[in-house]
Amino acid sequence: MRRAVLGAVVLALVTATSARATPDFAGFGLNAYEPPKDAPAFSLSDLEGRTRTLADQRGKVLLIFFWATW
Repeated sequence: MRRAVLGAVVLALVTATSARATPDFAGFGLNAYEPPKDAPAFSLSDLEGRTRTLADQRGKVLLIFFWATW
């Protein structure tokens, strides 16, 4: 009896691990996690008219807030 139960458990584990596939995220309405990507290089003018580049801010915590008035 113990051997039959142990065999069934082993068979279930082998089947479950060999049948592993990528989860169906779309079926659950979810998006798969993708690691963050580097921001593209860009430059903007600040309120004093000086040009600021993203590369100049490397190593600093930066909050970029884009807004429009339309």
